[in-house]
Amino acid sequence: MLAYRVREGHYGDVPLANLKLVLTAIFQGNIWAGQATGFKAALFVDSDASPQQQEGLQMIFSGQAGVVPARLSAIWGPLECRAG
Repeated sequence: MLAYRVREGHYGDVPLANLKLVLTAIFQGNIWAGQATGFKAALFVDSDASPQQQEGLQMIFSGQAGVVPARLSAIWGPLECRAG
């Protein structure tokens, strides 16, 4: 489980500052060696986030926006996103 608070930032023109999210995952094996099986993950986004902010956070943390999460999503696979 990983918890984040965005101090500052944006996705396109959508501000993301002060939003919170939690990434949870379950799997068996060594994820860093690419040997994880049964991987399931979910992203829980701040309930104060607008639909556009939820979408931005999902794009970033699912790896669809590139950078480090994109490399991790190649290991993890797709994420389910929920506001809560």
